[in-house]
Parts: sequence; C-alpha cells; structure tokens
Amino acid sequence: LQENIYSPELGYPVAPILLSHKEPFTALVSYNDLAAIGAIRALRDHGLRVPEDVSVVGFDDIQGAAYHTPSLTTIRQPLNSMGNTAARILLQRIRSGPDKDYPEELPIVPELIIRESTLPPNPKLLRNPAATAYAVAAGVDRARTDPRTQLPLLTAPRRQEVPGSRRRRRRH
Repeated sequence: LQENIYSPELGYPVAPILLSHKEPFTALVSYNDLAAIGAIRALRDHGLRVPEDVSVVGFDDIQGAAYHTPSLTTIRQPLNSMGNTAARILLQRIRSGPDKDYPEELPIVPELIIRESTLPPNPKLLRNPAATAYAVAAGVDRARTDPRTQLPLLTAPRRQEVPGSRRRRRRH
C-alpha cells in the first residue's frame, strides 16, 4: 500500500479502524480523493450510508470525483494560480539576486467543492450523550442552534500555539 498512494485501497482500512474505536463520528476528511473513495466503500461495507450517516470529504478534486457515487465533496487546490505564483517568484528572485528577502510561505486559498458526499451532521447521532461530548470537544455549541435546522452550531475552537510553530494567516 505504501508504494501506491494513488489508490482507493489506501483509504479503505481507515474507516474500520475509526469504527473499531466505538467513538461516534459524523465526518471523515481524507488527504486525497482516492483515499476518500476507499473510505466510502469501507463505510458502506460496514452498513453505513454516505452522507446520511457519515459525510466524506476528499482533497485534490480529481476528474473522477464528480462522477463517483455519491459525487465526492472535495477541496480543490488552485493549481494554475500556484504555478503562476511560483513562476513569478522564481523570476523575481532571479532578477533581484540573493540579497533580497522573500517570504518563506505564501498562503494559497483552496476552494471547497460541495457535492453529494456531505450533509449536515445526523441529529440522531448528536443527541447521543457520547456523541454530544465528542461534538462539544470538536467545537459544537449545543446551547446555540441554527434556527432553520435546529442543529447545533459549529464554533471555532480557540487556537492553541504549539511551541516552535509559526502562526499562519487564515482567510475567512
């Protein structure tokens, strides 16, 4: 499996491991679309419905993501913009020489492509006491609900600075 990171087989074993912990969850975010497709298959093999029981999100927006059943919600990287930015910076560095300071990191804003593999959390799961404790730890405010859906609102957890890490700007 480690030799081929471009296979749904990579995501298949993850879902059974999560399910074996007996800790309820309503969503799974995968590091690429193919692994997300493997996780969807594993969830279905364990009797769960995607997205009714568990929402699944991939990353990369591969061509097949829109044609998978259910079509995969994914995070699209702006590859053209990234390539243009990299080329522009490289040319600036060549022209300006090594004495000029350049940023070590540049934020690139991805795009969330919402398709059929995600829904709001299952309210039955959120009413489960264990799920409620898990949801609160994940930033769900049970005291406030969306007036339209009556589901708990997600709140942004407080960021904790990890020693030795750098703060990165986030666009909202």
